[in-house]
Amino acid sequence: MTIKINADTSNGLKFTSDTSGIIELQNNGTTIITSQQPAFQVYASTQSIANTTWQKIVYANEVFDTDGKFASNRFTPTVAGYYQISAATYMTSTGGAAVLNIYKNGSGFKRGSTAQGTTGMGLAPHVSALVYLDGDDYVELYTYQVTGGAADIIGTAELCYFTGAYIRS
Repeated sequence: MTIKINADTSNGLKFTSDTSGIIELQNNGTTIITSQQPAFQVYASTQSIANTTWQKIVYANEVFDTDGKFASNRFTPTVAGYYQISAATYMTSTGGAAVLNIYKNGSGFKRGSTAQGTTGMGLAPHVSALVYLDGDDYVELYTYQVTGGAADIIGTAELCYFTGAYIRS
């Protein structure tokens, strides 16, 4: 195996510690790889979702949160870069439709939806997006359903999850 490291300045290659414990590789001052790569996976507890109202999903259970960046039902990575954000939920219903929306900084960003006939088993919307987040951006998850009444989210790790992972700067 060959490893090649090039420096494109007259000063050559330098290794400098800032005592933070973070390792970064840069090219012309732009970070291309960082050892600080936040990732999380959480899932909701059972929660009632009102009919025809956008409602923030409450995530009471963490599977993992590598850098402690998931809090108060939102992910705020503090490390600028591209993140893969994915989510799914499952709601009890005998018919209707549901939408799952990734919110970035308090506004809708990407949506996924599902609909079913009256003989279906439930509503299971999902959404996935590659999102650029800078140091103070955050993402959260909202849902909306139209079933004629309240619908319950079934809160299990396999049915109602929210995940995110750093991909690159």
